[in-house]
Amino acid sequence: MPNFRLIAAIGVLFCCGGTGAQPLPQGDTPMPKTELKNEQIKTLYGTLAVPLTALLEKGDQAEAGRLLTEDIFPLHLRNLQNHTRPMRLVQLSVEELEEQLLASPQSDRLDVLKKALADAQMSGAAALAQELAIAHYLAKHPGKVKLAGSFYTPAVQAWVQQGTGAIALAAHDHITELTALKKRMALHWPEMANGYRMEFSNTESILENARSGYFGAAQGGLVDFLIQVGEAPDTLNVH
Repeated sequence: MPNFRLIAAIGVLFCCGGTGAQPLPQGDTPMPKTELKNEQIKTLYGTLAVPLTALLEKGDQAEAGRLLTEDIFPLHLRNLQNHTRPMRLVQLSVEELEEQLLASPQSDRLDVLKKALADAQMSGAAALAQELAIAHYLAKHPGKVKLAGSFYTPAVQAWVQQGTGAIALAAHDHITELTALKKRMALHWPEMANGYRMEFSNTESILENARSGYFGAAQGGLVDFLIQVGEAPDTLNVH
């Protein structure tokens, strides 16, 4: 079972900046907006990792802690500070990882975390690709920002402010990283890689949109954005 006392303590940190000045809201009640500092975020990840690393063999716990605090949680919780129900996001992340670990023999659990990291990297790459592509489009067409609605997230806004050159460079770098992830996943977890075939194709295509600034053809979630801002892109289908 999840360590709900631990998660409640995390909630106090998020809600009150560690001061304990306000009671923790119950259930899915939205929390007051509080900006966490980098050190508080590191504390958050470290505290969340403690009960999970305890599920691994002693010799694997140090590496597991590093994977969780430096890689997995930063990806799982990348939108934590902008999430309407951050405690729920934390709870789901911890529960998912705990369930995956407990479903495997203790000797296999470090590999379970490595697989979870690959999964989180794929999800993170897909989200980042869309942010970069939308940002590149809006940086080129600032008059369309008012039509973007919920697609104009704080992350997209931050990329828009950096300009098309920085966006294109970031997209280029992430295409390289995505290719490496695809190869690594195919080598170690071929069934998982096959299941992500369409996601890899969508993400590669959207990153190319973000790199080139060409939006005459698109696929995945980028199509919905382009239609919303008045474009009529050719839709690329993956089979």
